[in-house]
Amino acid sequence: HTHTLTHSLAFLARNPHSHAMRLLLASCTLAVLLASWAVFQIVVREIDPDAPLSLRFRNTTLLVNFTAGVPAFSTPNAESRAYVVGYLHARDRLPQMCLYRALSEGRVAESFAADERLIDFDTKIRIHNPLRYANRFLNVLERQSPDCVRELQAYADGVNDYMQSHSRPLEFWLTGFHPEPWKPVHSLAIGHAFPYVALVAMQNEMEKVVLQAIQAGIPIDHPADPLRVMFAPHLDSLAADQDLVKLIQTQLVFTPFVPENLPFRGGFLGGSNNWVVAGRFTQSGFPIMAADPHLGLTLPSSFMEMFYKCEPDEASLANGEVPGYIFGVTVPGTVAHVMGRTQHTVFSMTNGMMDQLDFFVEDVQAGKARRPHGEWETVGLRVEKIGMGGGRTKSVHVFFTTRGVLEVGAAAREMGHLPDGMYLCQEFAYKEIGERAHLANNYAWRLQSVDDLRVDLCDFPLSSNILGADDQGNIIMFQSGVLPKRHSNHSALVPVRAWTEPGAWQGAEDCRLYNVVKNPPEGFLATANDPDVQAFAERLNSLASSNVTRTSNQGPERSKATRCGGSSNTTHSECDSDTPPPDTLITLNLDQGEYRVSRIKHLLREKTGRAAAAAA
Repeated sequence: HTHTLTHSLAFLARNPHSHAMRLLLASCTLAVLLASWAVFQIVVREIDPDAPLSLRFRNTTLLVNFTAGVPAFSTPNAESRAYVVGYLHARDRLPQMCLYRALSEGRVAESFAADERLIDFDTKIRIHNPLRYANRFLNVLERQSPDCVRELQAYADGVNDYMQSHSRPLEFWLTGFHPEPWKPVHSLAIGHAFPYVALVAMQNEMEKVVLQAIQAGIPIDHPADPLRVMFAPHLDSLAADQDLVKLIQTQLVFTPFVPENLPFRGGFLGGSNNWVVAGRFTQSGFPIMAADPHLGLTLPSSFMEMFYKCEPDEASLANGEVPGYIFGVTVPGTVAHVMGRTQHTVFSMTNGMMDQLDFFVEDVQAGKARRPHGEWETVGLRVEKIGMGGGRTKSVHVFFTTRGVLEVGAAAREMGHLPDGMYLCQEFAYKEIGERAHLANNYAWRLQSVDDLRVDLCDFPLSSNILGADDQGNIIMFQSGVLPKRHSNHSALVPVRAWTEPGAWQGAEDCRLYNVVKNPPEGFLATANDPDVQAFAERLNSLASSNVTRTSNQGPERSKATRCGGSSNTTHSECDSDTPPPDTLITLNLDQGEYRVSRIKHLLREKTGRAAAAAA
C-alpha cells in the first residue's frame, strides 16, 4: 500500500491539475484514512478477532470462542442459541442483514440510495410483497409452533442488544443510514424474499418467455415444432386448447420479460450441485458428502459458518431438549443452520427448481373478475408507497384477486384505474404455507437418522433437493418446498383461465408425499438443481414386483413405497395405509438439463467401481 501510494503521489506532483488526478488523490486520501482506522482498531485498541466473547441471556453467561473468525459456542437450549446467532450475525454482518431486510421489504432505494434502478426493483418487490407472506407465516407459527416464535424473538433480541451496545458500522456512517430495531417478522421476510428473488423469479421469467413466443406467433400446433420439443410435454395441453392460444396471442395483457430488439448474448449460467457416497465405498466406512451451493464468491459471503453445541441444563432436559452439535452455515438475518453436519447426520441442498408460481388469465369487466358458474369477484386494490429518498414517495396501485396479483400497464399502476380486458395474474406458493409449518433446520442437532432429516426438513418452504446421510451408513435424497395443489391435468408452465374450476389451487401438497430415494443399489446420489429423476425411476423399478400402484410418467412418480422412503420404521399413518397413491406430483417443469448430474454420477461411478474392485 505504501509503495502504491508513493508512486501515486509522485504522479500527482507531475500532473497536479488533471480531473482524473484529483479523483485519484481523493481515493488515496480515503484509502489512507481507512487504513489508519484499521490500524487504530487492531493495534491501538488491541482488538483480537479471535478473542473470546462473553454474552448474557436470561441470567446465563454464554461464551463464544473463535478460530480463524469462525465462532464456536454452546448453550443449554435452542432459544439461547438463537440469541447468540443473532448477536454474532449483527457483530459480523449488520450491513448485509439490513440490506437483506430492505430488499425483502422493497425499501432499498428509501434506505440507501435514490437510484432509479433501485426504485424499479423496490416496486417489483412491493407488488409481490414478501412481508405479507412473512406476517401470515408468523401467525401460523404463533398458533402451531410457539417455540419457534420465542426463538425468532431471541434472535431479534441478540441483534438489537448488539446494535444498542455498539456504534454504527462505518458503512452506515458513510451512507447516513440508521437501522431500525430487528423484529421476528424480518427474519421470515428475508426467508420469503430470497427464494422469490433468486429462484422463483427464474420460473416467472421463463414462463413469460413461453408466453411471448406464443404471442409472437411461434407455432406449437405440431409435436415437432421447436417450442413444443423444447418444453415437452408441458405445452401439449395448451396446443390442444386453440381458444386459449388465440386469447394469449390477441388479448392477454402482461409485461414482457424479453425487451424488444434485444440481441442474444451468451453468459455464465451457474448451478449448484451436491453428492453423497455410501460408507461401503469409503475408507472410514461412513458416508461422504460434498456440497457446492454455487452462490458465487462475494464479500461478504452469502453464508456465515458457525459451530454450535447444545449442552442442556436440567430445566432444558425437562423441557425435552437433547444434547448434540451442528457445524455448518447460516444465512445472516435468519436463525437456522441451512446446511451442515451433526453428531449423527449430514445434509446439504441445491435449488429444487420446483414450480412454486402460477399464472392465471383474468377476465376483468367493470372492476370484477369472472369466476365459475357465472359468478364475479371484485378486484381488490392496495396502494404501496415506494420511498424515493429525501422523504419523497411514489404511489403504486396494485390490483389483485384471490388468484394473485394482476399485471397491468404503467397508467393503471399510476392512476389506479383498471380498464376492462384479459390480464395475466401471478401467485406465489408461499401463500399456501399450512398448519404443519415450522422453522425447519432449527433443531438439526437433535436429528438421529436420515429418516429424521426427511421428517424435519421436507417442511422447509424453499424448493430444495436435499441429500442426507447418517452414521448408520444410510443415504437419502428427498425434496422440500411449498407446492400448490393443482388440478391433476394441468402443467403449470402455461396459464389457465381463472374462471374455470381447474384453475383454483386447493391448498398445498403434503411434503411427506414428495419423492424420496433411500439407499439406492448404486451406492451414491447426486443432484444439480434438478432432483435425480433417474434415481427416482430406478427406485420405482426396484419395487415393480410388489403390489405398488404405478402412476403416469409425467414426472417423478410416487407410490406408497416412495412416500415412506422404503423405511420400515416410519411413524406416519399414511405409510401404513394400503390406499393407492393419488396422481403423480409434477414438481418441476423447467429443469436445467441432466448433463451436470450425469457427469457427476459418471465420475462417482468410476470412483466407486475402483473402490469396490480394490475391496474385492
